[in-house]
Amino acid sequence: MKKIVIILVAMLLISSSVLTVVTSLKINSNLPDQVDQVQEEGGYCKIPSDSISYAQSFIPTLPILTRVEINVAGHYKCSIRSQLTGQDLTSVTEDYPLSDEWRFFDFDPDLHVTPDETYYIVLIPQDDAFICYGENTGYTRGCLQISEDGGYTWGYPRDSDMQFRTYGQYCREEVWVDDNFNSNTQGWQIDHFDAIQDGVDAVCEYGTVNVKSGNYHENIEIDKSLNLIGEDKINTIIDGNNIGAVIKVTDNLVNINGFTFTTNSDDNDILIKLRANDCNIENNILILNVVNHGIDLLYSNDNNIFDNIVTGSPSSNSIAGIKIYHSDGNIIKNNIITKIIYEHWGNGYGILVKESKENRIIGNTVSENNYHGICLCVKSTDNLIEDNTVSNNLGFSADGISLLSASNDNILNNNIVTKNYQIGISLNGGFGGNVNNNIITNNTVTNNLKHGITFIESSGNTIKDNIIQQNLNYGIIFGQDSNNNLIFNNYFDNPFNAKDDCNNNWNIDKTNGQNIIGGQYLGGNYWSDYTGVDNDVPPDGLGDTLLPYTCSGNIVNGGDYHPLVGSYDPGRIGITDSDLTWADVPPGGNVTGFIQIINDGGDNTRLNWKIAEYPSWGTWTFIPENGQNLKPEDGPVQVEVEVEAPEEKDEEFEGQVKIINLDDPDDSVVVPVSLSTPKNKAINIQFLRYLNNYPLIKQLLQRFLEL
Repeated sequence: MKKIVIILVAMLLISSSVLTVVTSLKINSNLPDQVDQVQEEGGYCKIPSDSISYAQSFIPTLPILTRVEINVAGHYKCSIRSQLTGQDLTSVTEDYPLSDEWRFFDFDPDLHVTPDETYYIVLIPQDDAFICYGENTGYTRGCLQISEDGGYTWGYPRDSDMQFRTYGQYCREEVWVDDNFNSNTQGWQIDHFDAIQDGVDAVCEYGTVNVKSGNYHENIEIDKSLNLIGEDKINTIIDGNNIGAVIKVTDNLVNINGFTFTTNSDDNDILIKLRANDCNIENNILILNVVNHGIDLLYSNDNNIFDNIVTGSPSSNSIAGIKIYHSDGNIIKNNIITKIIYEHWGNGYGILVKESKENRIIGNTVSENNYHGICLCVKSTDNLIEDNTVSNNLGFSADGISLLSASNDNILNNNIVTKNYQIGISLNGGFGGNVNNNIITNNTVTNNLKHGITFIESSGNTIKDNIIQQNLNYGIIFGQDSNNNLIFNNYFDNPFNAKDDCNNNWNIDKTNGQNIIGGQYLGGNYWSDYTGVDNDVPPDGLGDTLLPYTCSGNIVNGGDYHPLVGSYDPGRIGITDSDLTWADVPPGGNVTGFIQIINDGGDNTRLNWKIAEYPSWGTWTFIPENGQNLKPEDGPVQVEVEVEAPEEKDEEFEGQVKIINLDDPDDSVVVPVSLSTPKNKAINIQFLRYLNNYPLIKQLLQRFLEL
């Protein structure tokens, strides 16, 4: 018993050390072993001589053989062979006590086997040993054979079988691929491979295939959920051998990260063909050489396409960098799609969405493609196109962003659309149904080589908060049955700002809220060629003259009734000169004077002023009594002042005129005022002295003349 305990302890220590080594080499899996082949019938146990060996044939169903369990005892070498007289594929030697028990023979490393092919468990005794077996067991996938010369030659099969079990695994949780691995690599064809497809086939569902940098010439099919991770996206290259898709995904929850994909496919196929849901295609480079599409989604929903570089070449002859067809809820984010070229116009899209809904196209850079940068077509609805930069798409008919054929209820928000060959943003329902009820907001549409935004057979759309400037011809055009669109709070600065042959709404009612040029009210749009003014006091930033704005008659029906005018800082009141002092004014007489008012504020200020206070004596008239939008460079405004003097004689009247800044209650000036009326001196002093001789007459004259 003491010997058995020592042996068991030693075996545990050996197992522990082996497991530690295996873990460091990343070979053995943490997955539990599964029982594969089983033959437990028996009752015959035999003690062979040292020269008698036994072999049990079996046909595995699992691709990985980890261990066998046999009813034996003693000192045996246990090996696995694919040919009975061939070399050992793996072996292990164990010395078990001579007792009737089942014993394990663990193979390190595990052995890759081919399911449904015949293999042999070979037992060669090294010392005292016995083996148990059964006769007529009914096991149909092998039989027992005996060698009497130590395993060199074997007799005919017998109607007997060992008592044995084989254990294995379907897969590995993690495998490694390197184009430099070979048959000398530990774990070869178990969890170490030289081809990516072999790693994909061997890994468990939800497991990880790690691919070392290198060049892999293969076409890969992924039909289970897994992670396919490249070491370095620049140097881990998968070339599709010029045939078919480079990689095809047909099961959900697949993550692909860190590769360069390329091919020169003769049948114009696809680099990444996605036919699954909830997958992540991230951080890859796709080089299109004679390939239809870079990433192609068909009936594939809720996938993430992030941070990829998709690039073509002058010879790529490609339809689209990323194509989404009959696929919903996908996120296409932070990708670079460039130089997708097709030899004829009509293809060469950056991103093409067709008959798909609720996709989000966010933060991509789409440039230098042969056709539309981003295109939604054929009933693509409820999609979001946001935060993209779409530029320099310079094919003959290339637009920046295009919505076609019944693509309704989409949102285009905060995109930069610039320097495209035709139109920045186009909505065209002339190819399969009106394009209606889309929202175009917060976009910057500039320097496109034809027009900024155009609408054909497109109604009920909202166009607001956009900057549309420096496009070569028109900023915005509505034509051919495009009605009931709402256009407000946009900034237009183009050679021709607008053209509208239909019936559309170019403003909303005056509404509190900051407008696109910083004013405090929303209404219409800012037009670079609008020359009207805001006459309100205080100003509301909406034009009050030359209404409605019609772009010189190019807006045929209606126009903008609340065009936005410039917003300025309040000015400061200054007085350059005044003359409001009058002396010896006959009672009830009229006098005139003036006040000169200037805007004493800085650049880009406007002064709105008003005469707020003046003396209560006399009757005052100011022409003008208020003023608006006085700029510093306008110089002084002269206010003419007219006063009808009071009826009192021999009086001194004083006071002030107060002028206030309507936009700044703390800013005002006062101008001092004085006016005097004389005594009545119509009778001279000599005559009054003469009357002193006649007191009664003098008294009567004084009373009558008020002397």
